[in-house]
Amino acid sequence: MSLSGCGENSTENTPPTVKIGDVNLFYFVTDTLDPSKRTIEAVADADDIDGSISSINWSILSHHPIELIGSDTKTIQFTAPLINSEEIDLFVLEVEATDNQGSITTDTVEIDLNDDLIIFIPLISAKRGEEIEVNALIFGRESKVSELNWSVSNGVEVTLLDANTDTVTFLAPNSSTFSTVNLELEVSFMDGSENRIFNAYVTLHD
Repeated sequence: MSLSGCGENSTENTPPTVKIGDVNLFYFVTDTLDPSKRTIEAVADADDIDGSISSINWSILSHHPIELIGSDTKTIQFTAPLINSEEIDLFVLEVEATDNQGSITTDTVEIDLNDDLIIFIPLISAKRGEEIEVNALIFGRESKVSELNWSVSNGVEVTLLDANTDTVTFLAPNSSTFSTVNLELEVSFMDGSENRIFNAYVTLHD
């Protein structure tokens, strides 16, 4: 008969891994957009190679009176209104993963809540032959925008005034050939990122 030492079969626990991945921003849109209802979602990836994850816990390390939804799951959401400001508003979020043997690993992410830009163009209905004003609503850090350029995308012959501003005007055609005037707003950015196209639809009526 042989006896094994009491520590011979013991193995050292490997702590879990956790990483905050995607941080997504959502807006509730109906016929308009309310920047005060911006929702931010953060997703964490957690794993344990020699056991299992027993708990997840998110917490806020910065001084923001924000309520986290789903703070004990891998995906959390919270509401953070978007304001027009060039100042940095640093929101610090931490996620903690605990494995089945009590080992803990954390990860943090810093989010500038003001480093966001959303452009929304409301639908418009207008009478033929009248002057029409189309306004692009810009929320967030407007300094991100380098240039604005409006154009007509469906072949209607109208003259656009102030086509390089956030508000473009034109005289609606009298002809009933077209029921809509379709516009495109091309936005270029200071950081050189790819231009974005926003569509505007003006419905014409008698």
